[in-house]
Amino acid sequence: MEIIFTIASFAFATTFTPGPNNVLLLSSGLRFGFVKTLAHIAGIQCGVATQLVLSALGFGILLMSLPFAEIALKVLGTCYLTYLAWNMRRFSLNENSANEKPKEALLKSRFISFRPAIRGLKALEIFKPRLKQSFPNSQTKPFRFSQAWLFQFVNPKAWMLTITAGSLFLPDFSSKSLSIATLCIVFIFVGTFSSCCWTVLGASIRHFLQTRFWQNCFSGLMITITLYTAVAIWFF
Repeated sequence: MEIIFTIASFAFATTFTPGPNNVLLLSSGLRFGFVKTLAHIAGIQCGVATQLVLSALGFGILLMSLPFAEIALKVLGTCYLTYLAWNMRRFSLNENSANEKPKEALLKSRFISFRPAIRGLKALEIFKPRLKQSFPNSQTKPFRFSQAWLFQFVNPKAWMLTITAGSLFLPDFSSKSLSIATLCIVFIFVGTFSSCCWTVLGASIRHFLQTRFWQNCFSGLMITITLYTAVAIWFF
């Protein structure tokens, strides 16, 4: 029981602190809400669990012993976080209408109100391309499960914490499988709680950012934090 408390304490300290995953979850919770971020949360936990298994079997230390492996991971993580920060420059709470200008939104609403009357007409095909051009959907979408899972393998912080956990906090049970399973279960439990807290934090401040001014302010803040995280991973 003592070893489980020790693992949970380490997991709490490493998963609740700001990092690439928590920054992305905060942003996703704000933009898309808690429910649409569940796949992102699940992908993170499964990715970390996969890394824990690999680390407990010795593959993590083997990977870090390869020449330039750690540098390569940090370069990939930095590039990906920079790419995400670039995409955050067009912040919107509503995928369909936050980027629309008031006049364009009014025209769109009028077009939709007359849509049943012109349904089936060939003239509708003329308006569709223009409609898509005038009212583009947001370029950003919530992370899919596979995206969040794969991101862990270029996340230096995730590698550092899983290698440390797999080498220093692996329970000394009679069964190796039981030891690895215990480590993964505790980490997934604590990690899921941490991820949900960061996502709820983002979702809970949505109503404070209903104006374009505050959306731009938050967008700038998130870009700054993401770029800071991209630099900070070099010190993990």
